[in-house]
Amino acid sequence: MSTPRTALERAAKSVGGFAALADLLNPKVSRQAVYKWLETRVPPKRCADVERVTNGKVKREELRPDVFGRSQRAA
Repeated sequence: MSTPRTALERAAKSVGGFAALADLLNPKVSRQAVYKWLETRVPPKRCADVERVTNGKVKREELRPDVFGRSQRAA
């Protein structure tokens, strides 16, 4: 089962690493912020950006199921 952390790791791997992910999200996001997300979580306002730069390989629902999960969609 995928966790938000493993989803972030897959996102980074799909684009060439954490530094590459940050570069694709730049200027909105610094490299330090992306690495910090490993300890915390991807902010909801950045989930769509991560989904976009990974060409949909990692969905926002995987990064933040607490915000974009199934129960939130039904509401």
